[in-house]
Amino acid sequence: EDKSPEAKAKRRDATMFKRLASGGLLATWRLYRPDTPWAVMRCVGIPSCCLLPVAKPHLAFAGTEEGSIQIWNLREPGSSHPSVDIGNGDRLAVRAPTYASDSLANVDSLANTSTSAHMCAISEIVALPVASEDGELTIGSLDLEGTLILWVVLEQVEIDASDLGQAVGGKERLLRTATVPLTSLEA
Repeated sequence: EDKSPEAKAKRRDATMFKRLASGGLLATWRLYRPDTPWAVMRCVGIPSCCLLPVAKPHLAFAGTEEGSIQIWNLREPGSSHPSVDIGNGDRLAVRAPTYASDSLANVDSLANTSTSAHMCAISEIVALPVASEDGELTIGSLDLEGTLILWVVLEQVEIDASDLGQAVGGKERLLRTATVPLTSLEA
């Protein structure tokens, strides 16, 4: 077995590519340098929509086909995430989500409820107007079954052991504030 630094880097990249095969990617570019992505985000699941809010440009959101809402803090140092070789000796960080609402759906399914998270594909995520420059960001997520969930984005919060969606070292979290069914089950 080759133990050279180059071989170790290739094995690390191969492991990262296997992990990426089970989900999707989101990427952002800078207009003045379109040849290389500025940030690449690994999505747990298949992304169905995304949001880059004007009020909080350091945050990125994605909704997935599986019903998860995910957050990335683009201010996190790239060195805290795995990276892949993009040629010329350059490496690009592949950011994992800072928060994912998947764990809320798991808790709901055990309790036979569906009020805390989406249970089907997210069709849209929007940012609600922010009252002031330092105000909290609220987002709305709509799924294909017509359920709208309003979330407050909590920033700079410590890890909550009861919230399994928050990544270790993550400072962002979603707090569900309201669930509104927009369609009626009655015919």
